[in-house]
Amino acid sequence: MNFWRIFRKDIGDGREKNTALDIKCEELAQLAKELAIRELAFDACVNMVARYVAACEFKTYRQKKPVTEREYYLWNIEPNGNQNKTQFLHKLIRTLYLNNEVLIVEVGSGENAGLAVADSFTPSDQMPVRQNTYTGVTVGDFTYSKTFRERDVLHIKLNENPV
Repeated sequence: MNFWRIFRKDIGDGREKNTALDIKCEELAQLAKELAIRELAFDACVNMVARYVAACEFKTYRQKKPVTEREYYLWNIEPNGNQNKTQFLHKLIRTLYLNNEVLIVEVGSGENAGLAVADSFTPSDQMPVRQNTYTGVTVGDFTYSKTFRERDVLHIKLNENPV
């Protein structure tokens, strides 16, 4: 059963549009099953990609030499105090595939600094002569009042023109 076939409306012929929909319980149940299968397939793909990425070692370099300092620890062991590498990367991949982009921000400062995936953010108008900025950055239940600059975040876009 095609979702759009059930909800299509008559257009272009001058007739009055239907305001109520005639949907049978069986059709609605079939749509719910189709949606559940699609969500299951999406989750399976996200989990597979995230597992493969989590199995990788992120190497950090300084002056073309590998180093295992704070940045290495954040990407390979514990990005923040509430998530391990696998949880962080699962959230990163899920957000990337759902929204076609993801914003990774540095949270905390000094020894308590960590990385977090933003749940939502508002990008500035992109100007070629200025750095992009991001406002309204929300991680969990906390919304940052500060403006993040492009040099302070990692903004990843999956595709320029999403399907």
